[in-house]
Amino acid sequence: MSDTRKTREQLITALEAVRRQLSELEETAARQKRDRELYETLANSSPVGMYIFQDGKYKFINSQFLRQTGYTAEELKLMAPYDLVHPDDRAMARRNTIQMLKGERQAPYEFRSTNATGENLWTMETVSSVNYDGRRATLGTFMDITERKKAEEALRESEERYSALVNLGFRAAQARRQSLRVIESKGEDLHVVAEKVRAIGAPGQRPHALSLCQQQ
Repeated sequence: MSDTRKTREQLITALEAVRRQLSELEETAARQKRDRELYETLANSSPVGMYIFQDGKYKFINSQFLRQTGYTAEELKLMAPYDLVHPDDRAMARRNTIQMLKGERQAPYEFRSTNATGENLWTMETVSSVNYDGRRATLGTFMDITERKKAEEALRESEERYSALVNLGFRAAQARRQSLRVIESKGEDLHVVAEKVRAIGAPGQRPHALSLCQQQ
């Protein structure tokens, strides 16, 4: 009888332990759900594209990411982040992604991406390791910086044109100084000629020589 009572008490204790564990799991699941809903609400109001990539699939994509890439959520579910990167930049982007996930890089990295219409855009991205639904995932931010790149290129071209004009002006000034030195040299020679003409006594040529000297 005592053994039966002991077994019953053990069973009750075990059931209570299971009940507590289930309750904790429910609370954890509810908390994770609230956290996920809060995160998705904040992410969807962000001006920056954001995504969560886990187990080889996009698990979350905000509206700005959809606008920047031009793809639908259904299309992106069949793609990986590197599918959006320009082929010539994929090796560089992959290297920077790995370095950032390892904590070896802090600064955002830039690369060319290709949207759904085939247009090439400049993109700045960051990635970090996060816990999503109780498992490890990658959180990425994705920003279109094409307009900034165009402005930087226009500024660079403007600076190059200004530098070319400055160099042209400098060369023109040098050429002018050189021309003046040549003219002055020729002026001295003409003066010598005029003196010789005067010494020879060729009055008909003297005005012409002197006039040439005066013109210089």
